[in-house]
Amino acid sequence: MYTCPCGVKFTYSTSTRSGYHEYKPAVKGSCVGCPAAKGAKDRVFRVSVHQDIYERMRKQRLSMRGKVLRSVRPSTIERSFAESKELHGLRFTRYRGVQQVQIQVWITAMIQNLKKWTKLRSLQQYGLQQYGLYLTYQMEEKKKRKSSHSS
Repeated sequence: MYTCPCGVKFTYSTSTRSGYHEYKPAVKGSCVGCPAAKGAKDRVFRVSVHQDIYERMRKQRLSMRGKVLRSVRPSTIERSFAESKELHGLRFTRYRGVQQVQIQVWITAMIQNLKKWTKLRSLQQYGLQQYGLYLTYQMEEKKKRKSSHSS
């Protein structure tokens, strides 16, 4: 159940094929003359069926961990995409057809994962498995401080 800014209670009405739950006023005609209704007879309030997931993802994104991961994304994930394109031939495909191109993408991903695995193994020998993420975070913080001092 939802309540609009004017205090009208909305109750569940139906679910649409496009993936929304529709809520309508509990009392029909209660939105007539309401400034929030914008001239409509009865308002319909739509909420995605995935709204709970959206809210959970938003909380994760705005958490401290989410902010750190977002700050290191350009030097980790985006770098991996660039490497796929530049070094492993994913700028253009060698084959035609979805299945053959999918195989090419899988092989490229395997190669990149093997490279990451060998690097991680060498770090684990020295007990430094989390050190790479920490260093990347420190580099990002240093960049932020430099840019704030130069402004």
